[in-house]
Amino acid sequence: MRNIKCLAALAFVLLIAACEPSLQPLFTEQEAVFDPSYLGTWVNEDGDTATFEKSPSSAKLYNLVYKDVKTQKAAKFHSILGRLGNSYYLDVIRRNDDLSDENEIATFGLVGAHWFFKVSLDGDVLRTAILNGEWCDQMASQNKLRVGHTKIVGTSVGFDAHSVLTASTKDLQKFIVKAAQTKDAFSSPTEWHRQK
Repeated sequence: MRNIKCLAALAFVLLIAACEPSLQPLFTEQEAVFDPSYLGTWVNEDGDTATFEKSPSSAKLYNLVYKDVKTQKAAKFHSILGRLGNSYYLDVIRRNDDLSDENEIATFGLVGAHWFFKVSLDGDVLRTAILNGEWCDQMASQNKLRVGHTKIVGTSVGFDAHSVLTASTKDLQKFIVKAAQTKDAFSSPTEWHRQK
């Protein structure tokens, strides 16, 4: 059930098995980089689209809209690109203005969560791999998750307990660099092709 909840909250990763939320961002705005090569619409093998636009509110922020081809539903996100070591990562969080279809009272309890993607761009091919929540949960259950986190215990039917990262941005950066060298820490990459 955890996977279903993550995917509903972050439709951008429908083909990915699990996601790991974080309470803190992976980059500060000062650390973020803006690469215009990401701008435009990208399509995966299922026909889902991810559209990156420059945000009018910040020089280094992307507005990201994901559209599921099957349901024709769209989800809106903010995203920041940054570099750690030799790799680039996207920090993705749902936009507050994307909650209009939600019950207003129900949104009071929502806490914005960040999801981290390892990304690579090769011409007209974008590859994304998300930090694997199942891997993080397994490491946490073995006391091997070496970054600040907490366990959220499922309180409703079908909602499993899972870990949530609570570390500072600097500690998250150190963790991500190490995790990127570990098998299964990130999902298998999803390929997106630039729509022309």
